[in-house]
Amino acid sequence: DKSGPSSSKKLKTSAKSVGAAKYRTKFHQEWSKLYPFVQEVKDNPYKFQCNVCMRQVACDHQGKHDIERHMEKAMHQANVKQMKGQTTLGFYLESSPINEQVIRAEVKVAHMLAQHNIPLSLADELTPLFHDIFPDSDIAKNFSSRRTKTACILNGAIAPVLQQNLVNTMKTCPFTLSIDGSTDTGVEKMNPLTVRTFNAEYGMVHTQFLDMCMSSQSTAEGIFTKMEEALQKHEIPWLNCVGVSVDNTSVNMGCNNSIMTRLKEVNAAIYVMGCPCHIIHNTAGKSSNAFEEVS
Repeated sequence: DKSGPSSSKKLKTSAKSVGAAKYRTKFHQEWSKLYPFVQEVKDNPYKFQCNVCMRQVACDHQGKHDIERHMEKAMHQANVKQMKGQTTLGFYLESSPINEQVIRAEVKVAHMLAQHNIPLSLADELTPLFHDIFPDSDIAKNFSSRRTKTACILNGAIAPVLQQNLVNTMKTCPFTLSIDGSTDTGVEKMNPLTVRTFNAEYGMVHTQFLDMCMSSQSTAEGIFTKMEEALQKHEIPWLNCVGVSVDNTSVNMGCNNSIMTRLKEVNAAIYVMGCPCHIIHNTAGKSSNAFEEVS
């Protein structure tokens, strides 16, 4: 019977197309309470970040059970065992005039290195240098801030204060923004967001860093979303922004779907300016080609 084999093939084909719908599970915030070492991945709701293994793991298959399966893996258990073997160092500094002066000296040295863009590796040489050239100074004898401690002072003590001062200024005064993407090949690109404000106390314009705006998308929507998150995090109004400087690509300066069009939606008075250096470079390139054609 010729109809037998052909009909069975049809049945097999139809059986493959018919089945239960497949659903992907998103990360839930309550999982972080059950498993404190996991947290959400902002750019991918179907993965979680394991802070023990320092890697992203998919959770779209079985959700919470994917976390439990990851916990059973040898790599995760080895990392947990290694973390348990680490000792916690306690830090207590008795309050005294000399200790306050030492802290002041360490903070001012760290600020000086960052202000003049000096490598933090120099801090490794300053501590023994101060001990040697200032033997009669109690501050120099107790000064102890090498590159690791200097980096902690900058990131944990100085940076938050400077950033809060910048945020307070942006909430009450007009400001301009500048943003440009990195050219590395990493999964996430850096888009440093810098701010220019007028400092009435010193009578000059200051340029300061606000946020890195890490993004895995190089689209106008992806970059603008990160810019908006940076301002919303500090409750900074777009109405105080008077200008934005970006590159001259269509993603930034396009007329239909760009960062410029999104900026105009939140504040129509914002002046968006392309990069003048690129304009000069392109003009010089075209003019040099014209000279070659004439000659």
